[in-house]
Amino acid sequence: MEILKENQYKDYKRLYFKKEKFELEEHYNQLKSIERREINESSEPTPRVFTYDTGSNPESSNDDSGASEIKKLYDRYKK
Repeated sequence: MEILKENQYKDYKRLYFKKEKFELEEHYNQLKSIERREINESSEPTPRVFTYDTGSNPESSNDDSGASEIKKLYDRYKK
């Protein structure tokens, strides 16, 4: 009878620790997944905003020289 009680106690203890170990592993996995998710969300690069330079400096007469050359060529071709 005493041996039976000892065996039952050992089985109970083994199952209890097995269950506890499983719960701890599950909790650990949940924490790791939460940490990974937070890292992924925080490490996402901010969206890049593309802007065009409108040129804050007023155009000088030299900037228009290329356009006038094209206009001259076009006028010659037209004739």
